[in-house]
Amino acid sequence: MDIDEFLDREYLELALSKTPEKPVQTAGAITSENLNELLERIKSNIASGNFDEADSSYKKLWRLFAQHELKWNEDTYNKLSDLIRQTLSRLNQAYSELKRKSGQIYELISRARSLLKEGKKHLALTSYNDAQAAVNSIPNVFFEEKKIVQDQLVDLYKDLKNATDNEILKSVITLVSQITQLIDKIRSYIGYNDIVNAIAAYKKCVQLLNQIPDGFLMIRNSTAMRILDIYKTLSIETEVTSLQKRLGHQIPNTTFAAKPQPFKEKDVVVKPMLLPPLKQAASSSNSNLRKSSAQKQVSHPAALHKIAHTPIIKKELSEKRMLLHKNKERARKNIEKGFYNQAWKELDEVLHIEPSDAEAKALRAKIKTLQ
Repeated sequence: MDIDEFLDREYLELALSKTPEKPVQTAGAITSENLNELLERIKSNIASGNFDEADSSYKKLWRLFAQHELKWNEDTYNKLSDLIRQTLSRLNQAYSELKRKSGQIYELISRARSLLKEGKKHLALTSYNDAQAAVNSIPNVFFEEKKIVQDQLVDLYKDLKNATDNEILKSVITLVSQITQLIDKIRSYIGYNDIVNAIAAYKKCVQLLNQIPDGFLMIRNSTAMRILDIYKTLSIETEVTSLQKRLGHQIPNTTFAAKPQPFKEKDVVVKPMLLPPLKQAASSSNSNLRKSSAQKQVSHPAALHKIAHTPIIKKELSEKRMLLHKNKERARKNIEKGFYNQAWKELDEVLHIEPSDAEAKALRAKIKTLQ
C-alpha cells in the first residue's frame, strides 16, 4: 500500500465518524403520533359517556408512559394534565346522574317488594326487570356504587324466585289433588255403570297430568300409574259395550253394577203375601198342574225379568252390588298403602260372590306384579 492509498482510507474513516447518528427510539417510547391517537380516543369516549372504553384506552396510555424514559417533556405533561381535568369534570357529571338513577332503582325495588306482598307477582316482576335494565346502564367504572345497587337487586331476585317456586309447588299440589278427586269419582261412576261420565273424568285427569311442570317426575310418574289403572278398567268396559252393540242385544254385565236410585226406607213397603183360599173341591191333579205351569212361567226369561224387578229382589241386588263395590274400593286403598295380603282377602270375597268380576281379577294381577 503506497502513501496515497493510506491517506485516502484515513480520510474516509474520518469523514464517516463525523456523520451524525439518528436517535434510537426505545421500545414503548411515547411519540407525538401514538400519544395524540390515544388522547383523542379517550376524549371521544369520555364526551360520549362511554366510560368503560375510555378506561381501557386510559390503561394503555399509562402502560406506555411507564415504559418511557424519565425525561421532562412539557408538551406531554400539558396534554396529559388537560386530559385528566376533562375526565374528572365529566366523571363528576356522570356521578350525579348515577345518584339520581340509583334513587330510581331503589324506588323500583321497593315497589316490587310491595307488589310481591300483595300477591301481584307479575307486576313485581315487571318492576324488577325495569330496575335490572337501569343497573345494567351504570358504567362499570363506578364499581362500588354499582355493586351496592346490584346487591339489593339480587335480594329482590331471590324473593321473587322463592315466590315463583312456592307458587309452582302449590300449583302441582293442587293438580295432584284434583286428579285424586277425579279418580275417586271415576271409580264411583264405574261402580254405578256410568261409563260416559267416567270417560269424561278420565280425559280431564290426563289433561291435568299434562299440566304438571318439569322437575316433578316422581309425582308425575306415581299419578300416571293411578291413571293407567283407570285406563285399563275403562278400556275393558268400552270393549264390552262395543261387543254388546255389535251383537245387537245387551249381555248381562257382571263386572259393573247398574246405577241404583237413591234409597229411602219409606219407598219400600213389604206386604205379606196373601194366598187365595183353596177350594175344597180342588183335586191333587189340578194342584200338580198349577205347580207345573208356575214352574214353566218362572223358568221363562220374561218371568225372571219380572221377578228380578220386584222391590225385594231389587234391594238384594243393589246391596250385593254395593258390597262388591266397597270391597274393591277397600282393596284398592290397601294396595296403595302396600297392604297386599288384606287387599287379596277383599278381592277373594268379591270373586267368591262374583267369580267373573274383571276388575277384581285385574287388581289381583296387579298385586302379583307388586309383590
